[in-house]
Amino acid sequence: MAGKGCSRHQKRLTVSRVLAVSRKGVTWIKKVSPGAHSKDYAMALVVLLRDVLKIAGDAREAKALLRQGLVLVDGKRVRDDGLPVGLMDVVSVPKTSSFWRVGFTKQGKLKPFPISKEAAGVKYCRVNSKKLVGKGVAQLGLHDGRTVLGFDAKPGDSLKMTVPGQKGLETLKLEPGAFCMVFRGKHSGDFGVLEKIVEFGEGKSNAVLDVSGGKVTTLRDYLFAVPRGFEKEFGEIAGGGKKKGEVG
Repeated sequence: MAGKGCSRHQKRLTVSRVLAVSRKGVTWIKKVSPGAHSKDYAMALVVLLRDVLKIAGDAREAKALLRQGLVLVDGKRVRDDGLPVGLMDVVSVPKTSSFWRVGFTKQGKLKPFPISKEAAGVKYCRVNSKKLVGKGVAQLGLHDGRTVLGFDAKPGDSLKMTVPGQKGLETLKLEPGAFCMVFRGKHSGDFGVLEKIVEFGEGKSNAVLDVSGGKVTTLRDYLFAVPRGFEKEFGEIAGGGKKKGEVG
């Protein structure tokens, strides 16, 4: 079947601006495979291993790690070097006791942050959609492409679950008083308490957040409910600004 104009290749100059990678030097970069995250908010796994984490010197070394089953994403061994890695994904290399959770910096760049082995067993997912698939049975569509049943949540809420088992641990409601992370827009990387949600028509809502530097207003759809203290995992985000050694 014809490709219908879709290219399997991508130049570095055209990659999403959320990727903290150099756009000079080598012309080409690995294009993300179709998967859980939009290509505009994800990076290919081989790019993460080689260009960001730098645990592989080149693409050949990165692919060798994947072939040997040394790299886990959300607790599962993966071998697709183009796998899209995005917000809240947990990347692990158990052999070296290395674990990361992917988030956004204050500059809006996608970056893996080191976490503990215990934290790597938990993932937070935002509920994007909800529909009934049976009598009294609701199916939730999550931000990372998963669909789950049996959770009491609505769009905007977050689920805390184990990976890879997907056992539900907690539902975090997106409501006034909730602790939230902003993951889109100019306030990306801010953490604060949700004060109120203001509807302004056509299904859109603004949210007023109380953060350490005062109050900020952003779209409700840009909020991710997380537990209090979660910002310590993304300490460089919560602190604001770029710290020494930060990518991007």
